[in-house]
Formats: sequence, C-alpha cells, structure tokens
Amino acid sequence: MKNKNCLQCNSKFEKRPEESYKFFESKKFCSNKCRTDNRVGTKTGRDNPFFGKKHSLTVITKLRQLNLGKKTKTTTREKMRQAQMGEKNHFYGKKHKPEIITKLSCENCNFWKGGITPINAKIRTSYKYKLWRISIFKRDNYTCVWCGVKNGQGKTVILNADHIKPFAIFPELRFAIDNGRTLCVPCHKTTDTYAGKMNKTYA
Repeated sequence: MKNKNCLQCNSKFEKRPEESYKFFESKKFCSNKCRTDNRVGTKTGRDNPFFGKKHSLTVITKLRQLNLGKKTKTTTREKMRQAQMGEKNHFYGKKHKPEIITKLSCENCNFWKGGITPINAKIRTSYKYKLWRISIFKRDNYTCVWCGVKNGQGKTVILNADHIKPFAIFPELRFAIDNGRTLCVPCHKTTDTYAGKMNKTYA
C-alpha cells in the first residue's frame, strides 16, 4: 500500500522513503496542518473567530475564579509537610529537657575539636571589628593616606584598614580609631608589620 487519502483534505499522499510501512499504515493525514485542522472545535490563526479579540473583564474574572477553584495535585512529601505543621506537630508547644539540650550542643558533636579557632580570627571576623574598619574608611574618605589613591573614574582600588601599632602586640589598641589608617594593598605591603613581619622597635 503506497497511496492513501487524507482524512482532512481528501488528497492522495504517498509513503516517504524514510517512513516505515507500519508508521505509514497508521498515518491518517498528509501533513501536520491537516492534522491540526481536523481537531474538533479548533481553528488556528485567522480562521479562528476569536482572532485579534480579547475577553471582557467579567469573563477574565470568572476564568480566574475557576482556575483558583481547581484542586492542585499535592505530592506525598507536601502532604507529610502539611501534616506536621503548627498544632498538628507532635512537638507543638513543648520544649527539650536541659540534659537533651546539652547533648545536642556543639560540644558533644563528633566534629567538635574543643574550640580551636584562634582568638585573633574570632576578633577579626567579629561585628565590632567590622565597625572599626568602616569607621577608619569613613574618616579617611576611602582614600589611601600614603599615595592618595581611591576608587572612581574607572579604577577599582582595594583598601585595607591597617593598625599603626601592631594588632598582635597591642591588644588594648585593636579597636582604637587613632590606631588605624586606610592603605591601598601596594602601600600596605611596604609596612614593617605586613604579613607577620615585626619591626625591631616592637620586637
């Protein structure tokens, strides 16, 4: 069987070389256009009577209400989550006992190493230290106090808040505004205390 009649346009069409005989036997239309046009109640493009028109506000509101009223499919995970929310949760309104809280604390965790974070690292990542840096930058107008370089006019400059008297040797001056200065990275590298170097004055 090499020829068939299209159900839509009634024209004859032949089997293509790339098509198998099984596929050709199941084929009913000569083209995708005929298949689309044959769908019951559907007309595409300019053939559609609603082409170029819009629904009225009342119709749009009704359609929205119908869509809102549709039941959405909930997954098993979503059902489990909803079953454990609020007052449905078996632990709602309860608290752990003090001994359980102790067991759940970091100190009893397998990864706890006894608080080995260095004190200097804690200070440098603290909120107080961040405020100190911002205060130094604002005072110096975000400008390197040695070479006068700053951000702007297409230039991007990385600025550091440097301690005049070393951070490690003078702990009482770590958050003193007078003990800070704004330096760019090249200027900061030339200081006597950069990257752990110590000036003989402080040794």
